[in-house]
Amino acid sequence: MKQRRAVISKGIVVWERDRERRVDYEAGLISEYLDLKYMYDLFDQAFLARA
Repeated sequence: MKQRRAVISKGIVVWERDRERRVDYEAGLISEYLDLKYMYDLFDQAFLARA
């Protein structure tokens, strides 16, 4: 997951063969992250509540 996140967070395209495929890939990663963000936030809150 870390490497996939770096693809988006750095915002630098190093190499691409197919622009449409790259854009679809990035959109998929962003969508997946946004779908799971609520769950990540809940886990963080539960962890910090125990600390």
